[in-house]
Amino acid sequence: MRVRKTGLGVTLIFAALSAMSTRCVSANRELFAQPAGPAPAANAGGGAANDPHRASEPRHLACDRGDMRGCFDLGVCYETGACGLAQDAKRAGELYKQACYGGNAKGCASLGDCCANGACGLAKNARRAGELFKLACAGGDADACRKIRK
Repeated sequence: MRVRKTGLGVTLIFAALSAMSTRCVSANRELFAQPAGPAPAANAGGGAANDPHRASEPRHLACDRGDMRGCFDLGVCYETGACGLAQDAKRAGELYKQACYGGNAKGCASLGDCCANGACGLAKNARRAGELFKLACAGGDADACRKIRK
């Protein structure tokens, strides 16, 4: 893992979160062993890929099994009202927090955006947003790194 000089506390926190995320992924290998995209049966008619109200099911399943990318993606669905889900900014914030604390850099960046803008049911907090952007940057999120430099 490549880490920028962001302070020992952030580095240690992200290293611990990364280790926890790795353990979750290892424990759920069967989920990740599946080929990307919907199963052929889903395309044959009536599957989640053809039903916008069921489009969030793979993300729910992935998040429930500890895949923090799935939690981040589900957060995006709730924030934007996509994937057949009703828009729910507060739920999006909860999922971004779960993804971030699980080691997902994009989850930290999105949670930072929520803090910076007072969105996702969170109060506006520039200091906390900066901390989250540093954490996301340390995790490799280039957009978060640019936000720190502003």
